[in-house]
Amino acid sequence: MRFRLAKLSEISGQSLVEMAIVLPVLLVLAFGIFDVSRAIQANNIIINMSREGASLASRSQVAPQDIMNSLAATAQPLSMSTNGAIYITQVTKVSGVPTIQLPQNVWRSTTDNNLQSRISQGNISNVLGSITMQEGDSVYVSEVIYNFNFTFNSYSPYLYSVTIL
Repeated sequence: MRFRLAKLSEISGQSLVEMAIVLPVLLVLAFGIFDVSRAIQANNIIINMSREGASLASRSQVAPQDIMNSLAATAQPLSMSTNGAIYITQVTKVSGVPTIQLPQNVWRSTTDNNLQSRISQGNISNVLGSITMQEGDSVYVSEVIYNFNFTFNSYSPYLYSVTIL
């Protein structure tokens, strides 16, 4: 039995066809992984911003507006100035009811109506969840909302994080 060796031109032509079929699939997967990785990074950044905002508001004497300005400045690579909002709210239990202490501290430089505070929309109990407060107790609620834009898709989810201290 004799085997015939393939010519070099036959092998390179076959490889070229295989690459033409597989390369678009690999590129779509790579771009999808890239975009999902960016979304995960953005979500982690806003979670950390929310935690740090509540922590600073509850244990320091720094003005909430200064805290929010600092948080927004350190949010790179996110563009908080065009796609984000930060809220720091003090909630105190008065006459058995959690009440927002006005004014609510707001940092936003956009007019996107979807970047509204969820606690100021009458959902104080929903945001506080199972937290029990005694009469006169106060907690700080830090909310960060960001409109994330995917690079290769027109879908733009709103990422939201809330921390209560």
